[in-house]
Amino acid sequence: MTAGGNSDISRVRAHIDIRALKNNVATIRRIVGKSKISAVVKADAYGHGLENICHAIDDVVDGFSVARVCEGVALRRLGTSLPIWVLSGCMSVDELGEIERYELSPVACDLHQIDLLRDSSVSEKVIIKVDTGLGRFGISTTEATELLRHPRWLKEATVILSHLSDADNLASKKTKAQIAEFNSITNKSPIQKSLAASAGLLAWPNSHFDWVRPGIALYGVSPFLGKTGADFGLDPVMTLKSAVVSIRTLAKGRSIGYGGEWICPERMP
Repeated sequence: MTAGGNSDISRVRAHIDIRALKNNVATIRRIVGKSKISAVVKADAYGHGLENICHAIDDVVDGFSVARVCEGVALRRLGTSLPIWVLSGCMSVDELGEIERYELSPVACDLHQIDLLRDSSVSEKVIIKVDTGLGRFGISTTEATELLRHPRWLKEATVILSHLSDADNLASKKTKAQIAEFNSITNKSPIQKSLAASAGLLAWPNSHFDWVRPGIALYGVSPFLGKTGADFGLDPVMTLKSAVVSIRTLAKGRSIGYGGEWICPERMP
């Protein structure tokens, strides 16, 4: 609140276009064909507002992905019954309790997590992450091959997941290598597969598999330098609006701002 009690909240506004959001889901659906869509809504749906986004697309996507268990809990409390993938997995016994209570699907990134989750009530909802080249998380390709050779508790409902490291570089040879490696690990397994996020689903059809995970593309943003969302039929979901607070005329050569780093090249405006 400003002095005098007048609200300052309307000076900068974020307008969320639900029509654009639904168009983006429909566009992604056309691109990926029969692949299912797990909509990435981490970080309050990329700042777009989790509740509004969830309610708008709950009936047109096949699941949701979040970064943390607390986000999955918040999403489940909004009423969705769709699968919710927790991309950072289970970090503690307390989190395992929340995962079980709210029927979340944790991503298991190492053999210890896999063994922990195998004995839980969510064993059929566990997602196995294999590292095919990103290098951040995931069991090795050797471990994944062995796990799938002797599946033990793995069910058809289980998903095996990996993440492309260079999919936004259309000239990269690494993406083709990652897709081939993922294929070599999973091609004889009946469980579901997921590899493509936004860049993968837009530019690498061979990476679509059973599930795709659109993040920024869902909100109308292109993951590629030199291209906009509109180039792929995507619309911006968020528009920021504000008001002009001051117009000044400054002479050529005048500096603006701290440190005077920007110099007017001519009389402005």
